[in-house]
Amino acid sequence: MSRRPRSKMAKTERALDTRPAAQTAEHRKPVRRGRPVGPAHLVTFVICVAGLFGAMRPSPDPDSWWHLATGRWIIDHASIPSTDPFSWTAAGKEWVAHEWASEIIFASVDAVFGAAGLLVMQGLFVGAALFILRQTLRRVVENEWIVAGSLVIAMYLSSLMWSLRPHLISLLFVVVFLDTLVAFRSGDGDRRIWLLIPLTVLWANLHAGFLSGVILVWVFTIVGLLERRADARRLLGVSALVTLAGVMTPAGIEIYVFSVYLAQVSTEVAEWKPPGIRDPFGALVTAVAVGVPALVALTKRRCDPALLVTAVLFGAMGVGAIRNIWLAGVLVAPALALALDGLGWIPRSGAAPRDRAFILTAHVLVLVAGSVLVWSTIGGRSESYLRGEGPFPKAASETLRELPAGRML
Repeated sequence: MSRRPRSKMAKTERALDTRPAAQTAEHRKPVRRGRPVGPAHLVTFVICVAGLFGAMRPSPDPDSWWHLATGRWIIDHASIPSTDPFSWTAAGKEWVAHEWASEIIFASVDAVFGAAGLLVMQGLFVGAALFILRQTLRRVVENEWIVAGSLVIAMYLSSLMWSLRPHLISLLFVVVFLDTLVAFRSGDGDRRIWLLIPLTVLWANLHAGFLSGVILVWVFTIVGLLERRADARRLLGVSALVTLAGVMTPAGIEIYVFSVYLAQVSTEVAEWKPPGIRDPFGALVTAVAVGVPALVALTKRRCDPALLVTAVLFGAMGVGAIRNIWLAGVLVAPALALALDGLGWIPRSGAAPRDRAFILTAHVLVLVAGSVLVWSTIGGRSESYLRGEGPFPKAASETLRELPAGRML
């Protein structure tokens, strides 16, 4: 019995298919079920809004004024400093101004909107990062209560560094990288993965924390290659281009050399020392770093290897240095959610269709109430923030201004 050629059979099948082309294409798409809307959704929304408005607070961080001064200097001189233009004892010494773009943003916001604008900007960076992390956790688990618990831990650990410094921008970027990579592994972000290349160029000029994004991409790449995934080669190409994109800064390849040098000399700085388990942040980041792999082993639940390796690597970094606690908090969150989901006893959240309107209305009310509350108090808080009252020696600064001009030791 003779068989028709395969190509002719395919043509015949297409000819017999009387459905419209659009309907046929839609039929091939996977059917996605909507997530049930329930009280837990409102809880996760409130958590993100709490971070959004909670970050709009004065922060006793002296580096904020240094960054503002640098941004003003760059704008005034239309150039990026390569030597120290401020201090006396280190005047003229080499300076890798790796945060120059962030400092321009800070100085510009301060010039246009004042201190209130700086506080609002702080909140927007944190709020955007939390809302994106919420979406990332939803890609990993369906239980919204687990999303809420993981989000609270991530928010608390990241709150240690909620101040006007360029690492706030790194907080947003690292979450964007994480969400993009998680979407790529789920087959939902094949085209979006290439955006990491131009984002790396931008991030590298904003803050040296872009190195954590490069490391994160390589973690997902190496795990994918070991798993022999079909998309691993594509991710390998992205990783190589992301690494090259990091040198597209005024410092060039020196940005990587500077990062290695900084890791060696910064051990004498307080925020680069281990937090210790007596500190609440140190105790929590240690518990999370150790608890996630332990829970995965005990529950025998298959955890995404890329997320597990990410949790172990960046969890160890958080235990090793106070400065990395915020980084560990957000990057351990997906593996933590998977580990908690493996317990099986956490209830799921859902609501009847008639309750959804109420829950969505509550979302709007929470956002409006938070906006009114913060805006009503941000004026006085911002003025205090601008003057540096409280933790800084304001009277000493005024006394120094009254002294004769000149250098002093």
